Formats: sequence, structure tokens, C-alpha cells
Amino acid sequence: MFAPILLVCILGTDTCELMGRIDKKVYPSYEVCMETAAKDAKELFEYFAAKGVITQIGFKCEEDKNSI
Repeated sequence: MFAPILLVCILGTDTCELMGRIDKKVYPSYEVCMETAAKDAKELFEYFAAKGVITQIGFKCEEDKNSI
């Protein structure tokens, strides 16, 4: 089981935050997790862009330690 993690950085500041899904959802495969993380990152980027905040968002998937 894999869990997505996003790193959100606001450009022009020293602000970066690691974020996981609020619902703590995990995915059965790395590929499904990466697809979901990419979609979440795009939606978050568009949300901030609509508010005029320029961000860089990275993502990865890690094995969920609670599902081992």
C-alpha cells in the first residue's frame, strides 16, 4: 500500500510544507498512487493560481508503514 505526499512551496518566500491526503487514503500500487498524486498536485496548483499565489508542487508516493 502506498500513500501520496506533496511538497508545496510558495515562490518568493521560504515557505514549503509537506502535505498528505486529509482522508489518509492509501493505494494498492505505486502506479495508482502516482497517478492520484499527480492529479492532486495539479488541482492544488490550479487552486493557488486562481488566488494569484505562485507555487511549485512536487509529489511522491511512499510505502505506508501502517499497512505493512
